[in-house]
Amino acid sequence: MERINFENNVTKASAETFNELQDNIEEAINGTILYNNTNGTTSAFTLNDSIENYDYIEIYYHSNDASGAESSVKITGGSVKIINLLYLWYVSGTIYFKQSNLAINGINATFVNNIQWTNADGSLTSGDYIFVTKVIGYKQ
Repeated sequence: MERINFENNVTKASAETFNELQDNIEEAINGTILYNNTNGTTSAFTLNDSIENYDYIEIYYHSNDASGAESSVKITGGSVKIINLLYLWYVSGTIYFKQSNLAINGINATFVNNIQWTNADGSLTSGDYIFVTKVIGYKQ
């Protein structure tokens, strides 16, 4: 983007330059949606762009339970990341601890594991417990 020069309180910037500036500001605030799935997924998925092109990545996810609560985690960008997604839910005297590791390499995202532990019976099981719904990339 070209630099805006001001001389004697008169700008030499074009409307195109201001529109580009506004677009850059909006992208910095809102980020770029790299993945969006309202229901979420527990399967491998592909991002619209590589995480290497972003300073920060924000991952939104929810659990398979009926609480409807969504969580997110924000991490630095880079080439390869393994992100720990956690969810804790308490209902009717039972604690549910759900954990998943999500590996992202460039544009490819895969679940390394997806597990649940409950204090009701002390069981640790693998399954579809954490669903990724959205990934947003931010540039500084």
